[in-house]
Amino acid sequence: MACSVFGGSCSLCPWCDEERCPHFHDHDNDKKYWVYATNRENSTLHLLANLNTKKEVIEYIKKLVNRKWGKNYRVAQHIDRRRDKVVNREYLPYIELTITDGEDSWYNSVNLLINTEDKTISYYNTWKTEFYPCIDKGQEINVEIIKKWDSKLRFTEHKELPWYPAEWKK
Repeated sequence: MACSVFGGSCSLCPWCDEERCPHFHDHDNDKKYWVYATNRENSTLHLLANLNTKKEVIEYIKKLVNRKWGKNYRVAQHIDRRRDKVVNREYLPYIELTITDGEDSWYNSVNLLINTEDKTISYYNTWKTEFYPCIDKGQEINVEIIKKWDSKLRFTEHKELPWYPAEWKK
């Protein structure tokens, strides 16, 4: 799309991404932090809020503990891969939250788990937690909690995780 100032492509514009460009400050008022909850019924993320500061996010998350959550956020399913069918459903007291520092910023995030029974919030290992076990492999539902949430937003750089292939880290 042609730039309204230059009249050509942004990649060719001499003012693009510089203070002299009139579009440089277009996104300064955009919301900075996005809070999502995982709808495990159909494996989607639902946007709960987009906020400006970390303080607002922390206050918002603390309010989510007392919220009434639907079954679709708490479901865990036993799947038979041979028949590609859900065999059994369990409703766990865990709600998955994902906080990103931008709408499309999936490389940095904070993953939290709300326990609706005892009203606690914890960090959890998303790569070892399994809400969809396979019957044919004999897996059990596994929720690996790392530690209790300390009311801080520590964003995890996904490129630093051990499962990330070394050639992608470049």
